[in-house]
Amino acid sequence: MNNLLTIIAMFFLMLHSGPVNASGTVADLPADLREALLHDAVCTQAADSVGSAESGPASLLASQVNAQEIRGAKPGAVVGMIAAVSGGCHCHGPNCGTYIYLKSDSGYKLAFSGEFASLHPSRVYKSGYPSLSAKAQISESQAESTVYDWNGRTYVPNLCATITQSQGRKVPAIAHHPCPKAP
Repeated sequence: MNNLLTIIAMFFLMLHSGPVNASGTVADLPADLREALLHDAVCTQAADSVGSAESGPASLLASQVNAQEIRGAKPGAVVGMIAAVSGGCHCHGPNCGTYIYLKSDSGYKLAFSGEFASLHPSRVYKSGYPSLSAKAQISESQAESTVYDWNGRTYVPNLCATITQSQGRKVPAIAHHPCPKAP
């Protein structure tokens, strides 16, 4: 019964469309979010890669980004932003560098980041903040799905599952497992 409830909860969280995404370049973002992203989205490249010119601030400013508001439980309250940078050293396969920022008096503060194929707010709220549903593509047939919940101070992984789509099966297999401990 517990697995069935987990599957149903994850299904509804993945279906939620959330606020409309805004696409553009990092340079198009509001100044305080742009500065935070320039600080946090630094590429670390190996010596055999294309070169440092491709990972500097000028290159990052020209990078494509999808930005999405994180709306709180109060109507109209924006509590943060999700910024997913695409292209270059920010993506590895379908997973791209995604940065979750919370609003503060001094601008935006990084809550956490990771490489995800998708990440969006859900309609479930904990202490006024929405849970966040993330998907990371592991292989062509496997994905890792994680729901991050607000614990009053930060977002922590709370519900984790591996989704496997086998050939010839219409319904994927969903294996719930313990989430890794947050740092």
